[in-house]
Amino acid sequence: MDLRNKIEGEIAIVSQALRQTPMNAALYLERGKLYYRIGDFGKALNDFTRVTDIVPGHTEASGYAEMINEILDFRYKDIYNP
Repeated sequence: MDLRNKIEGEIAIVSQALRQTPMNAALYLERGKLYYRIGDFGKALNDFTRVTDIVPGHTEASGYAEMINEILDFRYKDIYNP
């Protein structure tokens, strides 16, 4: 089993737990980190945003969200200047 499949299995377990306790910020944080590890930044950002909705000012979730936004905002400007 490769790493991605293992992480996707963990995501399924955390998602199942979230169905039982949908206001659990720790579970959203954990799932967000798992999505981040496999490069699924959109889903990770959604989970980190959910954490900060439940726990305003959550520093770890805010830090991850900031990193993702930097990744998504990055533009390689030299490609436009031949």
